[in-house]
Amino acid sequence: MINSDKNISNFDYGCKFMEQKFTQDELWDFLANGNDVEKQLACIRITSLENDEQAGILISNLTGVDGKIREVVSEKLKFFTQTQALHKFFLKKEFYPVLLNAIIDINGNICRNIITGLKELTYDDNFCEFMINEIMNKALETCEKYKSFDYKIRKYKTNIEIFKLYWYLAALEIFSILPQEKFYKLANEVCNIKEYTVREKLAVLVAKLPVKEQEKFKKLNFDNNIYVSKVLNVKAV
Repeated sequence: MINSDKNISNFDYGCKFMEQKFTQDELWDFLANGNDVEKQLACIRITSLENDEQAGILISNLTGVDGKIREVVSEKLKFFTQTQALHKFFLKKEFYPVLLNAIIDINGNICRNIITGLKELTYDDNFCEFMINEIMNKALETCEKYKSFDYKIRKYKTNIEIFKLYWYLAALEIFSILPQEKFYKLANEVCNIKEYTVREKLAVLVAKLPVKEQEKFKKLNFDNNIYVSKVLNVKAV
C-alpha cells in the first residue's frame, strides 16, 4: 500500500497511486493482493501479459470482487484476447467455469466484454465444446426455472432469469455451429417466453440457420414485437 493513513479518501489514495511509477510485475502484484482501489487502478495500468500466472490473476478477479474491479478486468481480458499469441494463457480448462459465470455478471457491460473476448477463442475445439454445451445446459435450466415461478412472484424473479437467459443466448451467437437437437429444444422454449428481448436474441440465432431450417421457427417471423420479427426481415403483423 502507498499510504497506510486510514483517513485518506479513496479519491486521494487513487490519485497518489496513479502518480507513482510501478513496473508491470508490481502492478500484477497489486491486482493479485491489493485492496479494491489498488486492484482497479493497477488493472487499468497493466499493458502486458506474459505468463499463466498473470492470466490466472486476471481470471480470479472476474468473480467474487467489487463490481468496479470486475468491469475493468473484463475490459482487460477483452483487450488481451485480441492478441492471438496470448490465447494460450486463457485456454486453460480450469478457467472455463469462471468465464462461464462471468457471462451472466449482474453488470451487462461485463457480460458484453467477456463475450467479445471469448469470441476470439472460438477456433479452439475443446473450448467450443465445453462452452456450447454448458451455456445451452444453463440456458435450458433457466427456462425451466422461469416456467416454475408462481405468477404472483414471477415479476420479481423473472427479471433475474431473463437477464441470464439473454446473455446466454448472446454468448451462443459467437459460435458458428450449435448442436441441432439441443438448440431446437432451447429455441422452442424461448419462443414461448413473453419477454421480447430473449426472443429477439433467439431470432438472431435462427437467422444463422439454413432457410429451410428457419421454417421450423416461422412463429418468430410474425412475432407481435417488431424488434423480433425484423431480425428475420419480415414485418410483424
